[in-house]
Amino acid sequence: ARCPPLIAGEEPELCLRLRRNGWKIHRLDKDMTRHDANILQWAQWWRRNLRGGYGAADVASRTAADPALGEVLFGTQVASAKRWVLGTAIALAVALVAALTGFWLAGFVLAIAACGALVLQMLRIAFGARRRCPNWHSALKYGILTVLAKFPQFLGIRKYERDRRSNTEAKLIEYKT
Repeated sequence: ARCPPLIAGEEPELCLRLRRNGWKIHRLDKDMTRHDANILQWAQWWRRNLRGGYGAADVASRTAADPALGEVLFGTQVASAKRWVLGTAIALAVALVAALTGFWLAGFVLAIAACGALVLQMLRIAFGARRRCPNWHSALKYGILTVLAKFPQFLGIRKYERDRRSNTEAKLIEYKT
């Protein structure tokens, strides 16, 4: 049976299937290529992350559906995007309802807590990335963009789920147009 095409995450998925069939994957401690996504605009970054979320959900779904593979690729990333986006949205919705029903202080505190959790996560990621980044400024940008990326990734995951429910085949989500 022909597998539908993947729009992202092809290499990890291929490596998992190769390992499953007894092959070994060796990583060389050398740069083999340079990849420049040439993302110069915010909209390109957003669409690239939308595509990444779609591809991650697709690969996670395929690998979860085949227990013989032994692992679910991108499952953690998909769960993280859902948890952060839905958690933030629910907290902000509850804060709004609280504020509109006269509990403005509770609503304000909850909204600050939800936003604060995002900022703390950005800082946690930045601290973890610091040793891989050339300076603190780069690590901080990495932390901020990693957390912000969860929002378009979540939308990509939702698009994947809608496409599966409607039996629509994946189409490339182009980010350079």
